[in-house]
Amino acid sequence: MLDYNSELDRIMNSDLSPEEMEREMNKLNEMLATASDNSRKAEFEELDAGAAEQSAAANKEDIRGSVLSIPVTVEIVIGRRVMSVDDLLGLRRGEVVDLDKMVGEPADVVVNGKILGRGELVIFEGEKLGVTLTEINK
Repeated sequence: MLDYNSELDRIMNSDLSPEEMEREMNKLNEMLATASDNSRKAEFEELDAGAAEQSAAANKEDIRGSVLSIPVTVEIVIGRRVMSVDDLLGLRRGEVVDLDKMVGEPADVVVNGKILGRGELVIFEGEKLGVTLTEINK
């Protein structure tokens, strides 16, 4: 491929005589004309709007499926307590750590570190602990 500007710089910065420079410029212009004659107009197929929409919809579904399969961490936080490291290290088996929530207050449902909503703690299937969602943040 012809780089007209590079060739022009090469000719202009050379130690050619005026006649040699004119000859080189004529060659360069001939090469440029030949390159223009050999070029052709780009051709594109007619775009089928229906096919494009179907392809876009399929891609959207693929992305949606990929996103929906990403695992997230869900935590149910029944309360919090701020304490010093010294107090934390002083905890012993059987001690009670009082939390910032009262019995009956909803627990926070946290997904990947962000509060998704709140819910009430429930016992199901005998001894399993769960949450009934009572509030979902938008």
